[in-house]
Amino acid sequence: MSLFTSKYSKPGSTPEEALRGVQDGESPSTLSVMCFSSERLVEKSGVAPDSLSTLLDGPDVTWLHVHGQPSSALLMALGELYGLHLLALEDIIQLGQRTKAEHYDDHYFLLLNIPVELGGTLHTEPVGFFLGEKFLISFHQGDDSQWDAVRQRLRNESSQRVRSSGPDYLLYTLLDTAIDMSFPILESMAEKIEDLEETIFDHPSPESLDAVHAIRHHLIFLRRLLWPQRDMLNVLTRDESGLIHDRTKLYLRDCYDHTIQIMELIESYHEIAASLHDLYLSGLSYRMNEVMKVLTMIATIFIPLSFVVGVYGMNFKTESSPWNMPELDWYYGYPLLLLLMLGIGLSMVLYFKRKGWF
Repeated sequence: MSLFTSKYSKPGSTPEEALRGVQDGESPSTLSVMCFSSERLVEKSGVAPDSLSTLLDGPDVTWLHVHGQPSSALLMALGELYGLHLLALEDIIQLGQRTKAEHYDDHYFLLLNIPVELGGTLHTEPVGFFLGEKFLISFHQGDDSQWDAVRQRLRNESSQRVRSSGPDYLLYTLLDTAIDMSFPILESMAEKIEDLEETIFDHPSPESLDAVHAIRHHLIFLRRLLWPQRDMLNVLTRDESGLIHDRTKLYLRDCYDHTIQIMELIESYHEIAASLHDLYLSGLSYRMNEVMKVLTMIATIFIPLSFVVGVYGMNFKTESSPWNMPELDWYYGYPLLLLLMLGIGLSMVLYFKRKGWF
């Protein structure tokens, strides 16, 4: 799945036409069901849509999970059986939708985008939820093992809070799992930022600058992806339809705090990544200044030496002129001139060191 995946229906088409135009994926979707109460749990996998009508008559809470790309027949069957709105069903098949929460007559529709890191690249996996009075329907096309912890809590007889609560609390556990998937990605990104900070400070290179740009790109993507989570949870915590109980709203507020923490981390990491870019430019400027300083020192030392060599390289000497260079007739003139040049160079080096220019 690419970074910015979008799949929209034909302009002007109705929701029914969009649903009928759904193409089956490479692997068919699977439907699993978990019916539970405080006393019992019934779990089935590979359930046919036409056998779901018997689940509506029981007193238990029903969790239906569709893994993979759902077919048109499955979506229409679930929509007709549970009274799901066609607009919400259309959003299930249209990738690239924004995270949101919509309340219809007797159910909620939630769409949540979760980031997944595969091979160093961030991808988007949408997760859809339909919350009713006695049922919860979830849609997910990614790694289904991400929800194993929730399934295990349902299977555990000691987890009475999940088994004895309604589908709204089950929705909370799934939302909490999906939202917390961002923390490992941010932790990995923090480690990369720390390594880049050390690398750029010691040895700035074009490769490190490319890595900084990649991190900033990923952080912008995460901010665009995760920002609407707060609005979605804010809608749920202020629900007045009765589908979400007050005791569940307390846990949803904890999820809301997690989204705020995630956004604060993203903003902090984005500022650090921007400072790394400035640090890279400062490092290049510092190294260039150091090189220019060394070259300037060398050139400055050789300027008087070149002057001395240039003066004695003129070789003015005639038999009758009183302005002849007397040093040209000295027996030790050449070594004395070399010692003079060496003394000038050493004197300048000592002067530069005393001034702290070296």
